[in-house]
This record gives sequence, structure tokens and C-alpha cells, in this order.
Amino acid sequence: MRFERDDYLVSRTIDPAYTTQRIISDSSVVSSFVLANFISAPLSIVAIPIVLLIIWSIDSTLAVFSIILLIVYFCVITGLRKLLYRVTYEKKEADSAFYAAIASQLNQILNIQLTSSYGKSEQALDAGFKSYFPKVLRSGKLSYSLTSLDGLFAALFQAVILVVSGVRIINGTMSIGEYTIIGTYFAVLFKTLKSMMSLFKSYQDAKASWDRTAIATREKERSGWNRTDLAKLDEINDISVSDLEFSVALPDGSVREVLGGFSFKFSGPGTYCIVGENGRGKTSLLYLILGLYSSKGKVKYNGVPIEECDLDYIRAREISCCPQSCFAPDETVKELLEYFDTPFSSYHRGVDGLLSLENSVKELLGKRCSALSGGELRRVYLWSAISRKSSVLVLDEPTTGLDAVSRAELAAYVKRNKQSQLIIVVSHDDEMVGAVEGVVDLGSMYQGK
Repeated sequence: MRFERDDYLVSRTIDPAYTTQRIISDSSVVSSFVLANFISAPLSIVAIPIVLLIIWSIDSTLAVFSIILLIVYFCVITGLRKLLYRVTYEKKEADSAFYAAIASQLNQILNIQLTSSYGKSEQALDAGFKSYFPKVLRSGKLSYSLTSLDGLFAALFQAVILVVSGVRIINGTMSIGEYTIIGTYFAVLFKTLKSMMSLFKSYQDAKASWDRTAIATREKERSGWNRTDLAKLDEINDISVSDLEFSVALPDGSVREVLGGFSFKFSGPGTYCIVGENGRGKTSLLYLILGLYSSKGKVKYNGVPIEECDLDYIRAREISCCPQSCFAPDETVKELLEYFDTPFSSYHRGVDGLLSLENSVKELLGKRCSALSGGELRRVYLWSAISRKSSVLVLDEPTTGLDAVSRAELAAYVKRNKQSQLIIVVSHDDEMVGAVEGVVDLGSMYQGK
């Protein structure tokens, strides 16, 4: 599953623990089903008519009874198909949700201990379990019912053999040897039926898992990320925004307008700072400019709507970004920079005027990102974004967690703009605001200085 291409506006609202459990569980179920049945299932299907032909050659009456019972058997399990699928799907969703509830409480251990919120933590887990348990119970009951159904039909088959064969032996029309042969082949038929029931249950399980993974696949297909006719820009000279509107859905179901009819043109080389009160849409505007949110043709690179641009190509070459939230993976700083394709060994001489930043990153190379402070981690992300020397540099609250020396150094770097980049910064820092050529105030829509 290529989940890294999921719509960011959607994926940021999804619990990572839920998604992780879902991916691992569903992938395991589908692959196990294929590996376990790609040979045995065809053999079972072929075995049934062969066994029936052999029984027919010995006693046609028993063969007819067997065929009738088989037809009834398959009609019953076919009728249960939709119910089993629905119950299995609900059980899988409940598994993922309860896993996410447990992970959520584990991630909040510090907050729970600091506030002594043990009771509320237990209440959250109890609420999750109360929602989870009925789904598990229903799935278990249905599974037990199917197993009992399997045993019922097996008993009917055995009863037919005993009654019909007993009458034939008494009448002298069947020998003990023929009865033994028929019994052996009926045992094979019973075994095949059990494997078919197991296949039926595992198929519905695998189908539910496949459909859950296919939902994400269809979303990516609709996004058009694999189109071949998209524009590959090797330089971005300007980013124009025209009559851009953006709203977000609130937890109560209402919608709040973040941007209403916003228009502006960011021309490079040039430096701009987006300011405004919290909640005015500064970060949302950056995400719209970067193509992480759909702008419906209202954002253009060099006059080309970003929906018609190959954003993967452009972001890899022409756009660098330091986000507001810097994720700390469980790997070293050196490994993280290599992951970002900005290895320190290759880029450490290419960042002019940021000596303090470069030295601090050099000292952190061997440390694990998860052990860094917020300011240290931000230095790593800043250095990676700046060292790429792309035509567009986007910095979201870059001075957060930095000391006075680093803030002044970064502001001076932006002011000089020696790389002739289009630099767009979101910041409340007065020093950073004073370093740029144009200010975009989302509160008053004032621009220029």
C-alpha cells in the first residue's frame, strides 16, 4: 500500500496507530490467504466431482443423495456470504479502532502521570472496549455457527451412508467391501467439504481486508498522481494565488472559513513574510501553495495551475520546506539528512552565512532524532531545507526554539538572499519580519512595507 501519497488533508486527520494496524493486519490476511489456498483450493474443487463419479460407479442412489446435500450445503453458505463479509469487515474496523485507543493512551503516559488522569485513561479504554467487544462477540458467534453447520452436514452425510448402505447390505445388493470403499471416499468428501468451509470463511476475511486496502488505492487513482502529461518545471519564478478560498470542518460538523478570496503574487527572487493572528490560515496558505491541499486551480507556478504540474518532480528539485511541526523519527540525524537527500558530508560547505546552524547540526549527526530538543530538531530541518538551494524556500515559524544568535543569523540569511530564491516565511518574529521585502498580513491583507 503506497500510503505516502494519500491526500494530506485527509491523512492528517487519521490516527497513525489505526492506520498502521490496519495496513499490517490486512496485508497479512490477504497474503496468507493466497499462499495457503492457491494450490489447495483448486485441488479441492477438482476432488469433489471425481469422488462423486467414483461413488456413482458403485451406487448411484448414494451419489444422488450426496449431490443433493452438496447443493443444499453450497446454497446455505452462499446465503451467508454477505452476512459473514459484513461481520468480518466490522470486526476488522473494531480491531483497528481499539488498537488505536490503546496506542493513544500509551502515547499520553506523560500527560496522564503529570495530571493524575488515571481514571479518565481507564474510562477511555473501557469505552473503547465496550465498542469493540460486541463486534468480537458477534464474529465469534457467527464463526461457531458456521463450524456447527459444517458438523451438521457431515452428520447428514454419515447418516445417509449408514441408512442406505445398511439397507443394501441387508438386501444383499452391496458387499462389505463396497461399503468400505464408499465409506473411504465419503471420508475424502467430508474432508474436502471442511476445507471448502474453511476456504469460504477465509475468503470473506481476505475479501474484507482487500476491500479496506482497495479504498486507499482508489483514492490515489482519483488523485491523478501517476499522470504522464503533467508539467515538469525546472525553475519557479513566481507563485500566483487568485481568489483563493479555503474552509475547514470543525468537530461539531460546522465549517469555518479560513481564507476568503485571497489573492497575491509571490515573485522571485524575493522574500516575503506571512503574518496574522493564530487561526487566520497562515499554515493552510503554505500547504495550498505547496499543493498539499487542493486549490482547485487557484494557485499557479509560472502561470501553470499546480493541478497540471508534476508536484513530485518539482518538490524534489525546486521547492525546499521547513515545516512548523518537525517529526523526530527513531534514527540518527545523519540518517535523517540522508533520507532527505541532503547528506551533511555533501552539503556542509554549501550553506553560506549560517555558521552557527551548520556547527550545531554537525555536533548532532550521531545523536538520535528522538533524543533531540525541539530547537535542535528544528535546526536539523532548517539546515536540510536551506542546503538544497532550490528556487523556492518555504519556512513555517522557523525561529521557534532557536536562540537569539541563531534567529539573528537566519534573519540575516533571508535578508541577503544570496541564492536569489523566492523565500516565503511564516513568522511572528519581529527580526524576521524586518528582514523580508514584502509582508502579507492575512488579518488586514496589507502588503508591502
